[in-house]
Amino acid sequence: MFEAEEAYDVRFLNRLEAPGGLEDVTMKLAGKIAAGPPIARGLAKMMMYRGLEMDFDTAVQMAAAESITLSSADHAEGFAAVRERRKSEYRGA
Repeated sequence: MFEAEEAYDVRFLNRLEAPGGLEDVTMKLAGKIAAGPPIARGLAKMMMYRGLEMDFDTAVQMAAAESITLSSADHAEGFAAVRERRKSEYRGA
């Protein structure tokens, strides 16, 4: 178990928020995730849930699923949008 500040210091957390602003920050992050590429989002969600039930070797094998996202049209679209400084238009392909 970690206190929040200790978890942040060892890079287990990437930021700390005041309790009063947590809902706004959470909803903003949820919106970014929901607007992201659907294939990657679906695989990440599946891997998080399944990861709770599996051993390390199986988890490593599941992580190989990332290669699917790296070869997708959505992956190319994400990079193109960053280069062109525009909002990504993901299509789930």
